[in-house]
Amino acid sequence: MTPHDPTPDHPGDDAPRDDISCDPSPRDDRDPPADPGPVPGTSPDIDDVLLLDEIRRLYTAADPVPPDLADLSRFAVDPHPADADLLRPRESLPLPAAAVRGPNDLRTLTFETSTLTIALTIAPLTPTTARLDGWIAPATPCHLTLRTPTETLTTTADPHGRFLFEHTPRGPAQLTVHDLGDEAPAAVSPALVL
Repeated sequence: MTPHDPTPDHPGDDAPRDDISCDPSPRDDRDPPADPGPVPGTSPDIDDVLLLDEIRRLYTAADPVPPDLADLSRFAVDPHPADADLLRPRESLPLPAAAVRGPNDLRTLTFETSTLTIALTIAPLTPTTARLDGWIAPATPCHLTLRTPTETLTTTADPHGRFLFEHTPRGPAQLTVHDLGDEAPAAVSPALVL
């Protein structure tokens, strides 16, 4: 058949068809499907609820969620300077008992970038405060901030790279090193717990 030739290719192509309707409304001459009832797995039965409650109770007793987890998580995702180098944790060691007098609650943390290493010693003073002694290598005088949920503390490292934060609040904290010279970016630690 050519584009303008009204002659059909097959006999009966132009005959009216009974099975085609021009009515756009749907045909609803069938019975609706029967209600299958509740779909399995959509609502737990009482045995499932009791079992899940027992599992929750066991996990809560054996491995409870730390009470400060939500606060620490919010603190950890707070923004830090976009151009800052991230100080990567290298080790976390308790000091040997023979090295200190009294209870062995001291911890040493070490962080590093490709050009900088920071060693921190955290000494609890009271249940709510701690002392943070630190050293930067290579030694350089610089400014440091210690951000906590309640305040931001500042100090300066001496020419030997030593710095101190006295009476810092215990809990989450983040250390940032500024003014490293030669237009070096700041360096920021991940969230840590004092």
